[in-house]
Amino acid sequence: MGFFQKSTESSDINETRYEKLVKFIKSEIPSFEIKSKKESRLMRLLSVVLFFNKSFLEKYVTTIYPRVYVPTEPWNQHKPVSRIATLAHEYVHLYDRKRLGWLFNVLYLSPQIFALLAFGAFWNAKVPKLRGFGYIF
Repeated sequence: MGFFQKSTESSDINETRYEKLVKFIKSEIPSFEIKSKKESRLMRLLSVVLFFNKSFLEKYVTTIYPRVYVPTEPWNQHKPVSRIATLAHEYVHLYDRKRLGWLFNVLYLSPQIFALLAFGAFWNAKVPKLRGFGYIF
């Protein structure tokens, strides 16, 4: 049987695996915490800044080293497999941030920052043509 047990079996096995994952992450990143977004001033402030994303507090998991912010605590209480998969994914970000320091933040945010420059392409009335290829869009 693989890491995840079938849903017909006891969820205690997966709950134990989730607890082991949390313990492992804490051993690698001692200041690691899982916090509720609704109880975090920083996350509530970000929800105001991200006004265009109405479900930021309720539907998304956010990682800012060394914390993983979840919509509510207890987090997905009856879905240990979902918690394991999500936390394993977020651990990759935590690990990369620990390894690369602030460079990770720049690299991780770079695609989104440069995407803002793409809006300028739509403001230009002329659409460049490539010989033999038509419009580039």
